[in-house]
Amino acid sequence: MQLGDERPIAWYALVAPVGLLMCWAGVFALFRLRSNLYRIKDSQAFRDALRIWMPLVQQHRKTPWAIKRFGNRIRYLAMLQQAERLAAC
Repeated sequence: MQLGDERPIAWYALVAPVGLLMCWAGVFALFRLRSNLYRIKDSQAFRDALRIWMPLVQQHRKTPWAIKRFGNRIRYLAMLQQAERLAAC
């Protein structure tokens, strides 16, 4: 074989990397889809209530971390209250 001679690339040399890339893309897409299915959003009424109470909360909790912790605690308490209501039905 001389320098500059063309040599055909075997088809299986391209199929393996492309196949691996497609498998990786499929797994990534399924992971993203699954994570979006379990994402829970606050109701509009809950967001409005947090917005109303936020000035008072900010007076007593000075750091952003403390405010975030307060919001998470309120979400947890609302979840417990909702579970009790569903169990009573």
